[in-house]
Amino acid sequence: MGSLSVTNSETVGESLRKIQGLIKEISDMNVSIATASEEQTQVTDDIAERLEMIHEGACKSNARSRSVSGASENLANVTATLMAQVDKFLLK
Repeated sequence: MGSLSVTNSETVGESLRKIQGLIKEISDMNVSIATASEEQTQVTDDIAERLEMIHEGACKSNARSRSVSGASENLANVTATLMAQVDKFLLK
């Protein structure tokens, strides 16, 4: 009977060591997942920041294009006015 108790104790001890090893593996996996999650968050934040910069650049570019378009239209109007005045002074 005593040897059966020793055998059962050894079996229980071995089972507990296996469970402890599995718990450590799970804990290590959790650490890896947490680290990967933090890295993904950093990458996502970086991408969002860069997209915001691109958006701002596109808005500025659009505003500048409109300004250039307006200036070109004004220049065309001034040119037409000058051409009409020059046509008045042509020698006939």
